[in-house]
Amino acid sequence: MEPCQTTGELRLGRVCWNPTGSRWHLTAMAPGGEYAFDVELLAANRLRSTDHPAASPATDEWYVDGNTIRMFLQNRFVEYRADVSNGTVIVGDAQNVRGETWQWRGDRMQVGGGCHPDETQQAETCINLAGTQWTLQTSSGERVIHFEAGGALLTDQGAISERNRWSQQGAQLQFSLDGVEYTATVERGDALSGTAGGAQWSATPVQLFAPPMH
Repeated sequence: MEPCQTTGELRLGRVCWNPTGSRWHLTAMAPGGEYAFDVELLAANRLRSTDHPAASPATDEWYVDGNTIRMFLQNRFVEYRADVSNGTVIVGDAQNVRGETWQWRGDRMQVGGGCHPDETQQAETCINLAGTQWTLQTSSGERVIHFEAGGALLTDQGAISERNRWSQQGAQLQFSLDGVEYTATVERGDALSGTAGGAQWSATPVQLFAPPMH
């Protein structure tokens, strides 16, 4: 059958399926032994993983390449890839930058139970901004901000300030930047907008990595 025409979709028999928002339980027999972890394929090609305590959507990513899912973890230290023929079980291989390879299996997890209190649900995806970077646009110009896990707000300008903090409760986002309070409702994973001191602001995600060449 012909491949899907829409970017990001996989062909499953006669239908095309977008895996964004799906969660998978991975088991693998790697050089260091057998292990298991979970991944969630977030919007904007970001990926949430439990494979390492420092794992973050800021450094983990995924793409659809033809009918193959490619997942890059630990700042591209390792790639997991699998050819997809159904939407419930995937089997593939992994390789790290040392050239070590191993096999793995992914079983799709049910979303059931809803999202965590610090996430907002959009379709099947639970969105949390921890680990993401954004280009903030205000009337005074642009700057890059980083919603660090734990609530610290980092910027590309000046030293770290203890006053710069952020929090998310469901869809409600609040952050303090240089003494100004910003608020927004998180409706999508690829755009933010809200108010600060009576003025409007917007933000777009920073793409840390270019999509892989086909």
